[in-house]
Amino acid sequence: MCSSAAIRGSGRGEYPLETIRTLDARNVFLAGWRPHEQLPEALNAGDLLVLPSVAEAFGLALIEAMACGLPVIACNAHGPAEIVRDGESGWLVAPDDEQALATALSHAATDADERRRRGGQAATDARERFGWQAIAVQIAALYERVVAEHIGQHDTGAAARGGLH
Repeated sequence: MCSSAAIRGSGRGEYPLETIRTLDARNVFLAGWRPHEQLPEALNAGDLLVLPSVAEAFGLALIEAMACGLPVIACNAHGPAEIVRDGESGWLVAPDDEQALATALSHAATDADERRRRGGQAATDARERFGWQAIAVQIAALYERVVAEHIGQHDTGAAARGGLH
């Protein structure tokens, strides 16, 4: 079972230190912001990444954590809903559902085997769906589709003007 928490980054609203004091939480480490080159080391020190933002447009932090083999907990909305496979690479919870978030956190904290299984799948998903090779294939396919559409539009226009028979 997880017995400590590390909080990285910054956000809007109440500073985490105030919440930690209010709750009298123990074994919490505020890691703060880290430069990009330190992310793998910082992420690999953890067991899980939790990003409960309800307005996360993409979720690069999720992919970075998944690439390090961490399962993730995120809101089932916007970018995270496209990145995280619920029950496979992590847990998706309904936006603003504190009970669902608490349940997912409890499950992740108390089931190390499940956390490791989802973390392994998260690493595979990050590599296969978001690695440079996968992105290059997607971009090449997009270029091919745009060129084919452009040629199709050009040919259609020429035929309408009597240029092609």
